[in-house]
Amino acid sequence: MATSISNRQLLVQLQAGISANGQPKLQNHLFPNVDPVATEDQMAQVLTALTPLFLSQVYASGHVDTVEILPAASGSTTTV
Repeated sequence: MATSISNRQLLVQLQAGISANGQPKLQNHLFPNVDPVATEDQMAQVLTALTPLFLSQVYASGHVDTVEILPAASGSTTTV
Protein backbone atom coordinates (compact mmCIF):
# COMPACT_ATOMS: atom_id res chain seq x y z
CA MET A 1 0.00 0.00 0.00
CA ALA A 2 1.04 3.56 -0.63
CA THR A 3 -0.12 6.88 0.76
CA SER A 4 -0.77 10.22 -0.85
CA ILE A 5 -1.56 13.61 0.69
CA SER A 6 -5.00 14.52 -0.61
CA ASN A 7 -5.46 17.76 1.35
CA ARG A 8 -3.22 20.08 3.39
CA GLN A 9 -4.28 22.89 5.73
CA LEU A 10 -2.15 25.52 7.48
CA LEU A 11 -2.78 25.48 11.24
CA VAL A 12 -2.18 28.63 13.29
CA GLN A 13 -2.68 28.71 17.07
CA LEU A 14 -3.22 32.15 18.57
CA GLN A 15 -2.87 32.98 22.24
CA ALA A 16 -6.15 34.70 23.11
CA GLY A 17 -5.30 35.27 26.77
CA ILE A 18 -4.33 33.53 29.99
CA SER A 19 -6.59 31.22 32.00
CA ALA A 20 -7.13 31.55 35.76
CA ASN A 21 -4.47 28.90 36.40
CA GLY A 22 -1.88 30.68 34.24
CA GLN A 23 -2.16 28.50 31.14
CA PRO A 24 -2.51 30.13 27.71
CA LYS A 25 -5.97 30.21 26.14
CA LEU A 26 -5.50 29.09 22.54
CA GLN A 27 -7.58 29.51 19.41
CA ASN A 28 -6.97 27.27 16.41
CA HIS A 29 -7.37 28.63 12.90
CA LEU A 30 -7.17 26.40 9.83
CA PHE A 31 -6.46 27.80 6.38
CA PRO A 32 -7.60 25.22 3.79
CA ASN A 33 -6.50 24.51 0.24
CA VAL A 34 -2.74 24.59 0.77
CA ASP A 35 -0.90 22.91 -2.08
CA PRO A 36 0.09 19.42 -0.82
CA VAL A 37 3.60 19.86 -2.26
CA ALA A 38 4.19 23.13 -0.36
CA THR A 39 7.37 22.97 1.71
CA GLU A 40 7.76 23.93 5.37
CA ASP A 41 9.71 27.04 4.26
CA GLN A 42 6.92 28.13 1.94
CA MET A 43 4.30 27.74 4.67
CA ALA A 44 6.55 29.68 7.07
CA GLN A 45 6.72 32.52 4.52
CA VAL A 46 2.93 32.60 4.32
CA LEU A 47 2.69 32.63 8.12
CA THR A 48 5.19 35.50 8.30
CA ALA A 49 3.03 37.47 5.85
CA LEU A 50 -0.18 36.70 7.80
CA THR A 51 1.15 37.37 11.32
CA PRO A 52 0.66 41.17 11.27
CA LEU A 53 -3.02 40.62 10.40
CA PHE A 54 -3.77 38.73 13.63
CA LEU A 55 -4.88 40.67 16.70
CA SER A 56 -3.49 37.98 19.01
CA GLN A 57 0.03 36.61 19.37
CA VAL A 58 0.91 33.52 17.29
CA TYR A 59 1.54 30.69 19.77
CA ALA A 60 2.32 27.85 17.35
CA SER A 61 1.90 26.86 13.73
CA GLY A 62 1.95 23.71 11.66
CA HIS A 63 -0.06 21.86 9.08
CA VAL A 64 -2.77 19.23 9.02
CA ASP A 65 -2.61 16.63 6.27
CA THR A 66 -5.38 14.37 5.07
CA VAL A 67 -3.72 11.21 3.81
CA GLU A 68 -5.29 8.88 1.28
CA ILE A 69 -4.30 5.20 1.40
CA LEU A 70 -3.86 3.78 -2.08
CA PRO A 71 -3.95 0.08 -2.97
CA ALA A 72 -0.67 -1.48 -4.01
CA ALA A 73 -0.07 -1.45 -7.72
CA SER A 74 0.15 -4.89 -9.25
CA GLY A 75 1.48 -5.95 -12.60
CA SER A 76 -1.36 -8.35 -13.38
CA THR A 77 -5.13 -8.13 -13.46
CA THR A 78 -7.20 -10.91 -11.96
CA THR A 79 -10.68 -11.62 -13.27
CA VAL A 80 -13.20 -13.82 -11.53
